[in-house]
Amino acid sequence: MRALFNARILPLIHDGSLHGTAQKSGHPSPVGSGQPYCTRSQYIVFRESSGTTVAEAHQYLLPDGTIGASGLPDPKLLVLDGILYLLGSGL
Repeated sequence: MRALFNARILPLIHDGSLHGTAQKSGHPSPVGSGQPYCTRSQYIVFRESSGTTVAEAHQYLLPDGTIGASGLPDPKLLVLDGILYLLGSGL
């Protein structure tokens, strides 16, 4: 899922075709996350200008405004070419 997100979604985010909105934002991030103090844990929904959701991801927003951990959002859901990709719960 990460490869699809990086190849197909990130370019759309960077060129402004998709806009992300934090649906959930917790402060501070969980202690076990390994992120610095005052890092926010966020769940972001990325939508087209029409309002259609094409991706959802988790990220850690560092106090300096950059994304923590890998430096990229961690995708949880993608909709590409009419196909829903959903990160399973493992159950």
